[in-house]
Formats: sequence, C-alpha cells, structure tokens
Amino acid sequence: MKKLVFCLAVLLYVACNIEPSGVGNGDIEVSNTDLLFPAKAYYDEISITTDASWKIAVAANWLSVSQKQGKGNETVTFVTEKNTGEYARSTQVKVYTKTASQTITVTQFSPSGDDYVPNDQTIEHGDVTIENGAIKAAFSIGENKKAYFSHGNLQYQASTGIWRFAENQWNIVGDEQFGNVYENGVKCNNALISPTYSGWIDLFGYGTSGWNSGANEYQPYSTNDNPDDYLLGYDALNLTGEYAKADWGVYNKISNGGNKENLWRTPTLEEWDYLFFKRENAENLYSRATVAGTKGLIVLPDDCILPESILFFLENQKPPSYDAAWIANTYNKTEWEAFESYGAVFLPLGGRRVYNKTIENVDSKWYVDDRAPFGYYWSSTASDHDAHILVITTCTCVYTSIYSIRFEGNSVRLIQDIK
Repeated sequence: MKKLVFCLAVLLYVACNIEPSGVGNGDIEVSNTDLLFPAKAYYDEISITTDASWKIAVAANWLSVSQKQGKGNETVTFVTEKNTGEYARSTQVKVYTKTASQTITVTQFSPSGDDYVPNDQTIEHGDVTIENGAIKAAFSIGENKKAYFSHGNLQYQASTGIWRFAENQWNIVGDEQFGNVYENGVKCNNALISPTYSGWIDLFGYGTSGWNSGANEYQPYSTNDNPDDYLLGYDALNLTGEYAKADWGVYNKISNGGNKENLWRTPTLEEWDYLFFKRENAENLYSRATVAGTKGLIVLPDDCILPESILFFLENQKPPSYDAAWIANTYNKTEWEAFESYGAVFLPLGGRRVYNKTIENVDSKWYVDDRAPFGYYWSSTASDHDAHILVITTCTCVYTSIYSIRFEGNSVRLIQDIK
C-alpha cells in the first residue's frame, strides 16, 4: 500500500509539473495519448497545453473527466469505474480546439488481465461488424438505454410477403423517377403499391405490420386515405404493449435481419429526441450528407471519433446555404464504407406517400419540379388520429415533434435493444 501511495504521489507530481511547450495559434498538445488503468476504480491525469479554448469529448459511460472544457493550460483528471466484465475495455477521448485536436486512447484491464495486451479483446473503431442486419455500434436512446440500428430501411414485397432491410443504407425505393432499388432489372416504385406488387416498397402507413389490430387497414400495402381506418382511429394507440405487434419489427421476420419475430422495433418519439438532442455530445454526432447520390443524415455512434483521414463537417461547421448542407459531405460508395466501419448510420431521404398514392419530397438533386428532398421516419408514438415522426429537412435539419397522418406512407428504420 505504501508503494502504491508513493507511486501515485510521483505520478501526480510529474503530471502537475510538466513544463508547457510553446503551443500557439490554437494548436493543442497533451502530456499522454495512451492511458492504461487497472480493473479497479482508479484515476490518472493529463496536462493540456494550448493558448485557446478547448473541449473534451468522452463517450464511454465508465470513464469521466474532471472538466470537459476550459481555456489555456490545464490539468485534467481521468477517472474509471471498476471493470466487472470478463474483458478489458478501451475507448478514445478527443481533446480539441477550433483548429486542432488530440486523441487519447484509454484502456482498462479486465479483473484477470495482468497479461492484457491493449485492444486485443475489444472491437476497435474501424472494425464494426454487422450481424443479422444489426450494425454493432451502440447509440444512446435514453438514460441507460442503448440500441443497435438496422443496416438499412425496411422494405416489403407484397407478392411474396417478404420483409427485408435495404441492401445498402443509402437505398430508397422512391417513385418512377427517383430511387435506386430494382427487382429483376425493373425499377421499384412506391406508387405501384398493391396486394400483388412484385417490386419492393419502403413507405408504410402507421401500424401496418400485417397484424390484425382490429383496424380496417393494417396491411403493409394499405393506402386508404381515411386516418380513422388505421389502428383504431382517433384513439392514441402506440405501437407498444397490447398493440406491439402493429410494430413492423416486432411482428415480422426480417429475412436478412435474423429472420425471427420480436428481434426489432420502431423507436419511440422520446428515443428519437434523445438520440439527436440529449445524449452526450449529441451535436457533434450527426450531419447532413450525400451518399452514393442519395441525400440523407449521417448519425455516429456514441463513442465514435473519426480519424482525420475521414473528412466530416458537422452541421454548425457548414456554410449557411441549402446546397452546402449536402455538398460539404459528399461520399461515393467506397468512401461511405469507411464510415460504416466506424458504425455510422445513414438515414436517407425517401420522401413520403400521400393521397392517391402520390410520392412527394424525394429526389436526387437539390430542387427539381418544386420538390425538395425530405425524410420522414415513423416513431411508435401516436397522437390522436396522427402519429409522431422524425423529419429530416433541407434547412433546419432535424425535427422530432412533427405529426404525420396515419394513412401517409413514411420510412421505417428499426432498432434492436442492447441488453
């Protein structure tokens, strides 16, 4: 014990007496970029050297810091909780100014990890796997609640009754003009929705999983434009509890998503809201982009710190114009694969289906035929004869408190709870 106290004292003295180097013009340096911790609760310090204001981005819930922002030279304490798991764990912390950044790798041993080699037992950024349709990267959707996202929007083929996730995250069915999903060489079209359509559709009315909820309209190909016919009319029935099977992911087997019932579900309004506005560092974890010619929203997992080799502009870093919101982050298929290797989710703008099977607000350009691109994603939360949706727009970016009439066809992106 005396030896440990002495070592700690030496560490503290050294950390507090590091001579600052001449760092100016917003540059930043840290005294250590590779911190190792024992399995028990512990702490260590690093010195920050800069002439600018700085912030620290921490994503792991087992690691905390004494302060997340400051100005000029500071000493910051890193504190780990006890690791009770079977394996060692590792995360990356970003320390940054407006013009420069440093990345600190923090590794904590497992309880039996005396011979642990850093990073050999953990999934590193850049090596995220996809298993049964799930992107194995954690996204916080509430206090102590995390989930995996599906690898693509939900699609349905009426002629076979098959459900699947889109082959690529940027795939949208669209209409006769816009979209990038084909079946047997023929372009699919949401406007051709019917009980026998052999193409794929990806815009669905509220609660149309195929489960007979007692509503007049519950099939995925339902298009009746009377909202009272969907999930018992004006009753505000969520896709949960007694009516959970009205949720597409609860009731159906997703062919490339594990092929079992009860593996997936639709996010609630509160969960969409938490993801974009309440999780730690939320404002630095999403931005609009164009991927493989499709506009949409890139959303990064909780603990994601992209390498400098991947250029990614956040919403508040882009010039204030509509075009810039999509052009600044433009990636081809190969470039997008790099994002996916870090667990990124892409929510494409697939428009919506309205009266008379009309598809609106979907295109691959900024403004064509008076149709601006929008994305509309169902939540599982109802409101009178409407239901809440996530809306991705060309200007304000993200809304989570918008309603959609239940007969309107919107995109569905499913999640899987991490237990």
